[in-house]
Amino acid sequence: VALVQERWQDIAKGAWGGIVGIGKGVRLALMIVGYVVVTPVVTYHLLNHWDQITAWLGQLVPPARRNTVLGFVREYDGQLGHFVRGTLTEAILVATLTGVGLGLLGFPGPLLMAVSAGLGNLVPWIGVPLSMIPGVILALASGAVGPSLLQLVVVYGVVTLLDQAVTGPRIIGGA
Repeated sequence: VALVQERWQDIAKGAWGGIVGIGKGVRLALMIVGYVVVTPVVTYHLLNHWDQITAWLGQLVPPARRNTVLGFVREYDGQLGHFVRGTLTEAILVATLTGVGLGLLGFPGPLLMAVSAGLGNLVPWIGVPLSMIPGVILALASGAVGPSLLQLVVVYGVVTLLDQAVTGPRIIGGA
């Protein structure tokens, strides 16, 4: 009993830490359930009932302004769709060119670098430099550090130049 009384604060801190840890675990489990279960269900219902939802939202607009507002929304939706499709097309093109270029040069992990480059292309300004991080790690682990880093820089440079000067303006500029 005396030992328990002496260590009471340590026991309480440990118990509280355990309760907090369980709470964090439950929160994480609920987040995962939310992403894995709730998101697809909501997405399904939005896609399945989209016409009814948009008709209901259209009824909220005063009749005198309805045609103007709905025309703007339709035009905006079309432009946004073109932009998203253009951005995804450009990212796929960058991924393909990067993967093929690195694969032809014998760089280790060209598929990983293709996915990384494509995803990095979706993030303005910092995406491309961040997408090079796995390549730098692969180059450092390859044994031939100098040639591998040179291959990485050359392929990324050529693909980025091609993307910014030729394909990007044609694909995104048209979208």
